[in-house]
Amino acid sequence: MKLTYDKIKNKPQVLISLTTLRREEFEQLSKFFEQEWRTYTQQYTLEGKPRDRKTSVSTNTVLRTADDRLLFILYHLKGNTIQELMGITFEMKQAQVSLWIKLLSKLLRNALDRQGYLPVRKVEHLKKVLEKETTVLLDATEREIQRPSDNEVQKEYYSGKKSIILSKIM
Repeated sequence: MKLTYDKIKNKPQVLISLTTLRREEFEQLSKFFEQEWRTYTQQYTLEGKPRDRKTSVSTNTVLRTADDRLLFILYHLKGNTIQELMGITFEMKQAQVSLWIKLLSKLLRNALDRQGYLPVRKVEHLKKVLEKETTVLLDATEREIQRPSDNEVQKEYYSGKKSIILSKIM
């Protein structure tokens, strides 16, 4: 049984567990994702080659709708599912799964970027955004690092909780 958006859209818990999005969020993102899809397919084939003729949806296409394509890539990103299992879930071969993941990842990133939903990567921009905030919560993971030879630097990285030298990764 092939997984499609129509089968799960009325099951909020299933949709959230597979994509991390509620139905309203999913459908809003799907509109932007579909715009990216149309722009791409007007110029290129699925393999990324320049298109010679007009685009059309093939009757044997596995991911026929924008919602199914978005479900496919979000399902992959959320669970980091192996491609063989993705192939079974969406009824396609592993090679097709690989092709779809490569293409849809790029389109999803473009759609999120156009809407301003990608994480900020430039420190200057982050400072401007954070200046307006009164409270900022940070989530960090401690990772063990090689002990610095300078005693002052060691004090900066020392974790009394674990009695080892750590670096906080955010």
